[in-house]
Amino acid sequence: MGNKGGKSITRTAFKWIRIGALAAPAVRRVIQGAGDPMGTANNIISDYTGYNMTEGVWRWEYLVNGWAPYVASVLTTVGIPKLVSILRRL
Repeated sequence: MGNKGGKSITRTAFKWIRIGALAAPAVRRVIQGAGDPMGTANNIISDYTGYNMTEGVWRWEYLVNGWAPYVASVLTTVGIPKLVSILRRL
């Protein structure tokens, strides 16, 4: 049977890892702030944009909370296979 002519399972798994890492901060905020929908929405927005609407400030820390998992997953799922291919050619 096999996977003839289609995408590899590894590529598909890496894609879903990146999607999960992108959604993880929002899911975490929804689970943590179950009682306050406006506070939860503000926290999600601040995680992805860096801007907190209630405080009226922009901070790098907010941006890191939202994007660090995604950046780490991209570096891992793209960087490690690239490094392996470079080492294989040596």
